[in-house]
Amino acid sequence: MKRTMLAIAGGIIMGLTALPETVLFDFGKADELSRTTSKDVEATLVKNENGPAMRMVTGTEYNWPSVYMNSPEGWDFSAAGELTFNVKNLGTDPVSVNCRIDSAPKGNTDPKKVIQKTYNLLVEGERENTFHITLKPMTSSSKVKASDFFGMRGTPFGGDSMYLDNVTQIIIFVNKSPKVYRFEVGNLVLAGTPDSTGSMPDNPFPILDEFGQYKHRDWPGKVHSFDEMIKFRDDEAKDLAANARPSSWNTYGGWKDGPSLKATGYFRTEKYNGKWYLVDPEGKLFFSQGIDCVGTGNYTALDDRRHWYEKLPPDDETTRDFYTDSKSHMMGYYYGGRKVRAFSFHRYNVMRKYGDNWKQKFYDISSARLPSWGINTIANWSTADIYFQRKVPYTATIGTSAPSIEGSSGYWGKFKDVFHPDFKANLKKRVKEASFTNTVNDPWCIGYFVDNEIGWGDETSLALGTLMSPAAQPAKIAFIDELKKKYADIGALNTVWGTSYDSWDAMLASTNTPAKGKGTTDLTNFYDSVASMYFRTIRDVLKEASPNQLYMGCRFAWANPLAIKVSARYCDVVSYNIYAKTPKEKKDMMKGAGDKPYIIGEFHFGALDRGMFHTGLVAVKNQDERAVTYTRYVTDCLTDPNIVGCHWFQYMDSPVTGRTLDGENYQIGFIDNSDTPYAEIIAASRKLGATMYQTRAGK
Repeated sequence: MKRTMLAIAGGIIMGLTALPETVLFDFGKADELSRTTSKDVEATLVKNENGPAMRMVTGTEYNWPSVYMNSPEGWDFSAAGELTFNVKNLGTDPVSVNCRIDSAPKGNTDPKKVIQKTYNLLVEGERENTFHITLKPMTSSSKVKASDFFGMRGTPFGGDSMYLDNVTQIIIFVNKSPKVYRFEVGNLVLAGTPDSTGSMPDNPFPILDEFGQYKHRDWPGKVHSFDEMIKFRDDEAKDLAANARPSSWNTYGGWKDGPSLKATGYFRTEKYNGKWYLVDPEGKLFFSQGIDCVGTGNYTALDDRRHWYEKLPPDDETTRDFYTDSKSHMMGYYYGGRKVRAFSFHRYNVMRKYGDNWKQKFYDISSARLPSWGINTIANWSTADIYFQRKVPYTATIGTSAPSIEGSSGYWGKFKDVFHPDFKANLKKRVKEASFTNTVNDPWCIGYFVDNEIGWGDETSLALGTLMSPAAQPAKIAFIDELKKKYADIGALNTVWGTSYDSWDAMLASTNTPAKGKGTTDLTNFYDSVASMYFRTIRDVLKEASPNQLYMGCRFAWANPLAIKVSARYCDVVSYNIYAKTPKEKKDMMKGAGDKPYIIGEFHFGALDRGMFHTGLVAVKNQDERAVTYTRYVTDCLTDPNIVGCHWFQYMDSPVTGRTLDGENYQIGFIDNSDTPYAEIIAASRKLGATMYQTRAGK
C-alpha cells in the first residue's frame, strides 16, 4: 500500500447557512469552454438527457489527460456543503474519473501552501454516476495545530480541509491509459449545507478513549462501556450461530454442488469451461475469497504521545502482551531509528472481551467468522495459530534475503541481488524453518506468496541500477560476463552504447550508465536475466521443499510488462495488489501474464463515518458505499476468466493513531479496533460467498 490521503473528523462549526444551489460551470453557455484549458483531451459542448454537458475524449500520450478550470481571483465555496456533477460514460469499459480541487490562503504566492485534494469516481461502461464532493473548511485552535498530530497518515483535525474562500483551480482528469475514454461531464454545481464536523476544540487531548476509539465523535457500533463490549460479543455469537458457512460449500469452501475434477489431495489450478480455477483437494472448483492479516492488531507508538490516550493499563509484567518496544518504523521524519514504546489497543480489547484464555478464544472465533462471512481463505500475513487450526484454507508467505543491488531503488527497499550466493542459500535455510515445514504437504495450504510489492521499475531499471553499483556487486559481474559473450571486445560495445570504456575492467569499476536510448536491447536482456533468476530460483527451491503447494508470485503493485511476462514462466499463479474500485482498471497490466491464473493479493476501501482518520488507499463515502464497492470488485473478479481469487487487506482496522511501521491508520477492516465487526461489509461478503460459484459459472 502506498499513497497518502489525509482525512478529517471532529468538532462543530456554528452559524453557517446553506448556499442556494449555484451553477459554477454551465455547459449550456456557448462560450463556457473559453473558461477552460485542456491537455491531451478533446473537449466539446453537448446536450444529453440530463442537460448541458462537456464531452471529454481523452488521448493516450499525457500521464493525466485533463481539463483545467481556473479562477485567478479565487472562487468562494465557503457557504456550500458539496460540489456535485454528473458523469456519463459513453464507452463500454469502466472509466475512473478524477476531480482535483486546489485552494490556498487568500493572497498566497507560495506554491507550497496550495492544498490539492483529489477525488475519484468510477463509472461503469455505458452508465452514469455522480460526484458528491464534501467541502470541508480549514480548522484552527488557539492552542493546537494540525501539525501537532504526528506519526499517522490521517489526522483528526484539518486533514481533508480546504481554503474554501479561495479555491483557485478544478481539474477533471483520467490517468494515462492505452484506451481512449469518452465521457460527458454535467454542469458543476455548488449545493448543500456547510460542513459542521471540522472544528478543532481548544483542548482536544486526550483524543482516544480507553478502548482506543476517537473520543470526540459518536457512531453506530462504538463501544461506550465494558458492559456494551460484552453485549456486542454475545450478540455476535448469536449471529454466527444463525449464519453458518454457505450450504453450497464443501469442507474446504469449494463448490460442493459443482463439477468434480481430478482430486490430488492438494490445491492445484485448472482451466475449466474457458475459465481458470483453483481446484481444492477433493477435486472441487475453488475461488479464493480471502482476508489478509487475520490475527490481532498492530501496535501504535506511545513516545511523546501518551497524553493522546485517555486511559492505558499499567506497563508491567502483567500487560506484556499489549506493550512492546519497536524500531520497525519508517516515519523517519519523527522517530528515525529510535526505539519507541508501543501499545496494541486491539490486543488489549480482545483480552478484556474474551477473558481467560483470550488468545485461543480469539483464534477460535476468527476461524468461525470467516466461513460465516462467506470467506474461504486465510490470506497473507495471518497468524499461524489460526490457520493451523485447519478449519479454513490458507496461504503462507516467505521473504527473500540477500545483499541488495546497490544502485537500485524501490519504495520498500532496493532490489535483492539474485546473483549473490546468499539469495538462494538464505531461501533454502528459510524453507527448513518450522514456520515453513509445518505447511509442507498440508492439504489446507493453497500455496506461497514470496515477497511483496518489489520495486520492479521499468524494463531497463534493474540493469541500470546494476551498472551504478560497485565493482564487487555479483549482479554487475554477471552482467558484464553476459556482455562479453555478445561483444568481441569493449570497443564493439562502445560503438553500440556510445560509451568510451577503456576495458571491461574499467566498465566494471565505473558507475556510469549509457545515454538514454543507448544499449536498450542489452539493458532489457539483462533485466530479463535478473527477473528470470529471481523467479526461477524461488520456484526451484519451493518445488524441491514443497512440491504439492502452489507458487503464487510476488504480489505486483507496480510492474512493467517484461517483469510480469517473466513471472508467468515460473509462477503457478501470478499475483497482483490492485487498489482501485474495480480490477478492470488494471486489466491491461494483468493481461501481461498471458493466459495464466491471476490472484489479487490486496485491495480495500475505507470511509470516515466510523471514527477513523484515514480512508486507506481507495476512499468511499460511508459503510454502505463500502459494501457496494466491495460487491462490485469481487463480482468483477468472479467474472474475469483469469482471476482465481481476491484477498482483502486487512482483517482489522489500523490503529487510530497509526501503526508503528509507517503511520497507516486506515479504516480498512472487517472488524474495528474494539473487535466489533462492520455489519455492512459482512452482509455483502456473506451474499457473495453464497452465490460466488454460480456467478463465476455464469448461472
